[in-house]
Amino acid sequence: MRIHIHVVPWSKQQSVEKQGQDIYGHDVYKVKISEKPVDGAANRGAIEILSEFFKVPKRNISIVSGHTSREKIVEIM
Repeated sequence: MRIHIHVVPWSKQQSVEKQGQDIYGHDVYKVKISEKPVDGAANRGAIEILSEFFKVPKRNISIVSGHTSREKIVEIM
């Protein structure tokens, strides 16, 4: 399953909120994380909170595109 996420780094509270769907039918989520966007820390934080939210191991989540952007496409296996 592929989802689109909007990452909000440096948040005081970590959370995942479903925002709806994009024009292609992919689910869109807002992911708030406490990590800074430095040296991939935000990407690792986003994967960690998504693994807790969807109850899958971190190894089953990968960022398909948007490694350096707040807008990312994530694949969950």
